[in-house]
Amino acid sequence: MKALDTNVLARFLMNDDELQAQQVYQVFKAAEAARERFYVSLLVIIELIWVLESCFKLSRLEVLEALQDLMFLPVLDLEGSNTLQSFIAEASTVKADLSDLLIAHQARHQGCIEVYTFDRKALRCPIFSKLSVR
Repeated sequence: MKALDTNVLARFLMNDDELQAQQVYQVFKAAEAARERFYVSLLVIIELIWVLESCFKLSRLEVLEALQDLMFLPVLDLEGSNTLQSFIAEASTVKADLSDLLIAHQARHQGCIEVYTFDRKALRCPIFSKLSVR
């Protein structure tokens, strides 16, 4: 199996470079015909969220829709697909930062009961707790 980097998914989703977007489409089409899949790590997904929000100025809803679209592509093997599904479902109703929320969902799916942080915005998610000496 081969893996994909963030910029490949960004080109595919945003079509901001027509030649590269077309190359990604052709590779995906060939992979689908050959029943091959590409691995996409949660690290790539979290970076993709940042790229879509920061560089392309997509709204929260547009980012979530883009991630949902990726989940339906048969050529992608998304790490933590259950985590992503629950993250997308909650992200449409919770105002927490998308990256923080994905970190929280991954921690929950790994059996964690708390995520320590100093980030005040992250503390809006119930699983986050401020790190302090007790």
